[in-house]
Amino acid sequence: LMASDGLPHQVNGLPRVLTLHLKRFRTTGRKVHKLYEHVPFPLVLDFSSFACQPGEPVKHYTQLSDGVARPPSAAHLSLYAVVEHQGTFVGGHYVAFVKNGGAWYRMNDSVVTHVSEATVLEAKAFMLFYQQTPSPTA
Repeated sequence: LMASDGLPHQVNGLPRVLTLHLKRFRTTGRKVHKLYEHVPFPLVLDFSSFACQPGEPVKHYTQLSDGVARPPSAAHLSLYAVVEHQGTFVGGHYVAFVKNGGAWYRMNDSVVTHVSEATVLEAKAFMLFYQQTPSPTA
């Protein structure tokens, strides 16, 4: 991560859960339009090159590490849910894709169906939910 001043930024810690809300609407004057394009998203967010080393927090940017390897679990967030809006800006319906026990499911009101990972990755996501990957040694 680079700041507008050109200095590198690192995160001291990742949240247990990260929610990303994608902007799916465009305003043109007084009109609002839904964006229907697919926005690619990963199954795993890798923050290892941005995460500080474990230990004392840094007090100055000169103390930041430069590409030091970290435990994978401390710097990875895995996708566990996706919300998709179907319809138009004027009206529509929300559907959720949720990972449970290693399998993906599509939740559409009271109808729950098993879906493939590829189906999830093709969703026109409105919101993405990531969680910390459990440590393999835990």
